[in-house]
Amino acid sequence: MRVSRFKAALAVTLLALAGLANAQQLAVVNSGPALYLVDTSGGSLSILDSATIPPAEVLQIHQIFHVVQHPTNGMIYASSNNPCFDGTIGCWGNGRVDKFQVSGSTISYVGPAYIMNNDAFLNDGISCAQGTEMDTGYPGQEGFCAPTRMAFSPDGSRLYIDDDELDGIEIFSVDPGTGDLSFLAEGGSTSYHGLLFQNDRLYLGNSVFSVAGDAVTGVLDDEYGNGNVLLPSGAMMTALNNNAIAAYSLANPDAPAEIDLLNIGGGTAVDIAGTADGSLWVLGGRDVLTTVSWDGATLTQLDQVTTPTTQRAHRDVAIIEAGGAIYALVAHFTPEVDADYGTNATGAQLWSIDPGTGALTQVSDLPLADGWSRAALPVSGVVLPAAETVPTLSVAGIAVLALILAALAVFAGRARFGRNG
Repeated sequence: MRVSRFKAALAVTLLALAGLANAQQLAVVNSGPALYLVDTSGGSLSILDSATIPPAEVLQIHQIFHVVQHPTNGMIYASSNNPCFDGTIGCWGNGRVDKFQVSGSTISYVGPAYIMNNDAFLNDGISCAQGTEMDTGYPGQEGFCAPTRMAFSPDGSRLYIDDDELDGIEIFSVDPGTGDLSFLAEGGSTSYHGLLFQNDRLYLGNSVFSVAGDAVTGVLDDEYGNGNVLLPSGAMMTALNNNAIAAYSLANPDAPAEIDLLNIGGGTAVDIAGTADGSLWVLGGRDVLTTVSWDGATLTQLDQVTTPTTQRAHRDVAIIEAGGAIYALVAHFTPEVDADYGTNATGAQLWSIDPGTGALTQVSDLPLADGWSRAALPVSGVVLPAAETVPTLSVAGIAVLALILAALAVFAGRARFGRNG
């Protein structure tokens, strides 16, 4: 009996260790209408697979703006629209949300979750979708919707979108089977795009909207920004007006109270991302990256690097923590006129961050060529099958494995002794 238990314990241990060995740090980044699944393990970026919104369904300038992962079904949702840089081919419009699925080392296009075309205006009443191409003045473009940042409710039953054309918030229900979206309501008045859902409220900067009962109601109209993150303490960290990072107490959920604010300068805080414990932050700016520490009371600037001007527009930033190492995954692009769309530098970079000093060092660059790269998102809950990876363990991991196996061997010896004599 004890020997059987030993064998079972050994099998479970080896399977668990194999799973840990094969766990990869995966992320998705976009280029235009395409999503790339990348492996960030070992401080480098490598493409595993890609999938795209069908080219026949969108204009050549169409681009993904933001991606989020559904909290229960794991699908990746991508908001997209036509950029409006010089307005010669399109200007906003053709807004849509599409579904992608990550499985092992592959990513696949699932289909549209919601298309913001003139039919959506006629059938659902989503106001920014009004107009055929005859009305918009752009061949192939319907409406002027420009969905940007998104946030799911914790149970995944609702998706909230900030729309740049509406300058407001849209509420969608999520079908629990298909993951498709149904438009419920719109409202509010917004600026910038960061969204955080918490207790029937949406926070954008330190401004507050109630979404109770699937209705959007402005609660506090104050400062706005592109990044809102809930801290482990229950406080909120946010970017403000593209130039500052600030921490707020949500003790009064309808009136966030400032704990500290650090003004870095114009265009330096387009997006923010922090470590799991909230102690270290990276800010993506127009042409700079900045690290900031947080001790629960004070924000302190640590390091700032200027990136090449050909990669001057950073959008999403994400933190990846692995084995004590900290990396910043940064999406970047160079704005350009419609006629030149997709010809300038775009892609993703990986920067190491010294946990003690916050010093930034670029360790990997991934050029892409399908259009602007705005979105970067670590993918959770994905372990590559053993056949697709080469198991690797650190020295510490090997030592732990040796100790576990030695202990199990002793246990097995005692089990045999008890059984035989």
